[in-house]
Amino acid sequence: MRINHQSVVRAVVILSLTTLPLIANTVHSRGLFIDVSPQGIITGMRFRGISRAVTGATHLAGCRPEGATVGRRLDGGLEFQRKLACDGHRAQVIDRFRPTNAGIRWEIEIRGEGEPWSVPIETRLRYPSGPGVKFWTAWADPDPS
Repeated sequence: MRINHQSVVRAVVILSLTTLPLIANTVHSRGLFIDVSPQGIITGMRFRGISRAVTGATHLAGCRPEGATVGRRLDGGLEFQRKLACDGHRAQVIDRFRPTNAGIRWEIEIRGEGEPWSVPIETRLRYPSGPGVKFWTAWADPDPS
């Protein structure tokens, strides 16, 4: 994938599981609560009072952070912006967590700087498996390996 200052890459993950008090860095919708660290990493989930060991984050392979992650509240949700350096290239990664009528929408926006360049984008969502657990993505290959 080529990234440059004119391109914007968006990946969307919808956590769709259909009231605890709001705490810092928590987004909620219809009984679903997602906890997010100050770095924009999903650190936990609660649904109807049951906690789940869920984590989620996006990384650009081989890149390192430049400066602090900046977080802000966003229309009932949260947004986290961070800058990364990658072998002489730079990118900004923006994670947004927004409540919807069906759950919580996780948007990932990546803005490359300078000339076009490529890097693997790794978005990982870890959720404990069990009976009845379903996961959907827009990608065609269901092989988790």
